[in-house]
Amino acid sequence: MIREDPNNLDVLESRARIYLRQQNLKYAQADVSAILAMDSSRIVALELFGDLGFATNQTRQSRDAWTKCMALDPTYVPCRLKMAQLYHVVTEFEKSAVLVDRVLELDPKNPEAHFLKGLLMRDALGDTLMAISWFQKAIDIAPDYTEALDMCGVLYSAIKSPLAIGYFNRLIELNPLNRMSLYNRGMYYLGKEDWNGALED
Repeated sequence: MIREDPNNLDVLESRARIYLRQQNLKYAQADVSAILAMDSSRIVALELFGDLGFATNQTRQSRDAWTKCMALDPTYVPCRLKMAQLYHVVTEFEKSAVLVDRVLELDPKNPEAHFLKGLLMRDALGDTLMAISWFQKAIDIAPDYTEALDMCGVLYSAIKSPLAIGYFNRLIELNPLNRMSLYNRGMYYLGKEDWNGALED
């Protein structure tokens, strides 16, 4: 398709996204730069340009791209959510919370937004139970959301709740070769002095 129409921005964006997923950053950068040279206000290209900055630890590039993206289209969720994640990473929790709350207004069933809200409850407020409730909401929306399942398992394990086992079992069911989940389940059993369970894992 690109050979037939090398200036088709939709196709270039799709290819750049594939390159990004494959960690082929040089080719992704070439496509995104070409798109922005033709149209500097292209929303998806700005999102991808921010992704490239994040992947190469150039967070200022990410911030600038996603800020411009949000200004051009205040209802475009991906840029707003990624900006919230960036603020969380750099521990600017209040800014992250404002953005994630707006994402939840725009897209109440966004599992990543619920997950990030859980991270903020854990990291900004130190509220384990509130964090778990947000992670569980993410799982209710996306039952195979492995990061949320893992967080619930780890946090329940930390407070020695038997509910942890259900989450670890689900992770192992999704990926039987998941060594970290087997290890976490084994450590939970060890903490409960269930030697047989610990030895099996």
